[in-house]
Amino acid sequence: MPKIKKGSLLISDPAINDNFFFKSVILITHHSENESIGLILNQPTNISLDQIFEHIKEKTIPIFLGGPVAKNTIQFLHSSNTIIPGSIKILDGLFWGGDFDLVSKLISQKKISKKDIRFFAGYSGWGHKQLEDNPWDEYAKKFISGQDYEGTVMEVFDKGAVISLSDEVEAFVPKMHCEKEDGSLITVGETLNFR
Repeated sequence: MPKIKKGSLLISDPAINDNFFFKSVILITHHSENESIGLILNQPTNISLDQIFEHIKEKTIPIFLGGPVAKNTIQFLHSSNTIIPGSIKILDGLFWGGDFDLVSKLISQKKISKKDIRFFAGYSGWGHKQLEDNPWDEYAKKFISGQDYEGTVMEVFDKGAVISLSDEVEAFVPKMHCEKEDGSLITVGETLNFR
């Protein structure tokens, strides 16, 4: 899976059985080590902005379903030709959020139209590493139980040893497995076969 970052597009698996994400295209608006937030771009509703905010008279601005989280909140994306304080840049020419009161005024003054801005009810959110592949699945394919693998002893201590199996994988070897066939103990720097 490619690395996810702000501005990435997620396209749902066609076989997904989920009402919110079925055939969805999601723009990631925020990504950190602890969470990811995005908006579903291709799920329009039958509701327009004027039906939610009575002071907005423009009847042609649709609301899209942004996701299952906080569906009673309104999020919005807009283009760079509309200057809205408090906006967060997602990509060149695409911004998220900002001063909604100013947005309302700009819509009333016809300075923003539906081609400049898109509104969403709710958003999509994921916790720590929910959008990343599980590395253990790959390691289980690469390191099969019962087979021998070459490793270099990196550290030896009273409970066992740490070995390096590759540039990215280190493993713990319990003390009971630190004895070689000749009865001697493994030492730092040795490259041996481990099972």
